[in-house]
Amino acid sequence: MVPVPVPLQSQSLPWAIRVASRAEVGGGHVRRCQALAVELRRSVRVEFILDPGSFEWQRELSQLGFGARFDSGAETGPWAGCVLDGYTFTAADRRRWRQAAAYLAVIDDLDAAPDHADFVLRTSAPSVAYGAGVAGISYALLAPQYADAPLREPTTELRHVVVAFGLRDSADGTSTAIAGLLQARAAGVAPRVTVVLGSHAPHLARVSAELAKSFPGSAEVVTTLTNLRPLLLKTDLAIGNGGVGLLERMACATPTITIVSADNQWSNAREAERAEATLLLGDLADATPSNIAAAVVRLARDPQHRTTMAAKARAAVDGRGAQRAASALLAAASRE
Repeated sequence: MVPVPVPLQSQSLPWAIRVASRAEVGGGHVRRCQALAVELRRSVRVEFILDPGSFEWQRELSQLGFGARFDSGAETGPWAGCVLDGYTFTAADRRRWRQAAAYLAVIDDLDAAPDHADFVLRTSAPSVAYGAGVAGISYALLAPQYADAPLREPTTELRHVVVAFGLRDSADGTSTAIAGLLQARAAGVAPRVTVVLGSHAPHLARVSAELAKSFPGSAEVVTTLTNLRPLLLKTDLAIGNGGVGLLERMACATPTITIVSADNQWSNAREAERAEATLLLGDLADATPSNIAAAVVRLARDPQHRTTMAAKARAAVDGRGAQRAASALLAAASRE
């Protein structure tokens, strides 16, 4: 995609990305902002402003060549533009960043039509008129690798299942999925299981112990992955929540069962369900172990359903959303 020209008066100023990065919010915000930043820096300089104490993210972003520092609470810029991504930012925060930058873009998952924003990016289904902005899962903010066509063959057997509810998985959807897979095993469906969690996930020790007890020799926990694409391309089925991970699974054409673990995930999940790209079981109250087991058994016995689901998922999310979003954002800012 051709980079968008930037007005001459803005070329000397970087763009700031102020992103929620505290451990308790997981990794979704930083991951998607990182994908957007990779595309933005084809045309402009980009700096990350993180929550104080986010040393691991600071180190990772610095290794990727981005400036990354902590929010002092008194940022004055100036920046050519600022992208704001986080659920706890207030109107006062947005006003502060709008005063420090010539242009303010807000990533919104909550249908909030945020004030003080010049541009709103919503990576799930559009439902309100924002003025300047874009919406829809075709703008899913994924790393550039996800734009590569998946190298996968349809499988007839369900040999391997990945469980991935995010780095932190505060709601512990992982344990519910494991219980469901254990019931599926009792029904005769016994795939290998790989669980993906962050090294600081609060339930990591208990999940590891449960896997070792319930799936001896046929399960593992992975805590070191920064890009799930290689794993998702090799698995037959994934179980996860409706956040950024769902969009990654769709881009990889991975058959998937989705369980919503936070309110901000409903738009993504429902859009994927409308596209027939996932089997949506509802939220964690609806997705009991028995419901998960029934879904796993159903998909294990219907490989054509999995193949069709995978194709529709890739058609809906082609991995080029960050390119589209960056081009739309810079084009809108250049008209100001």
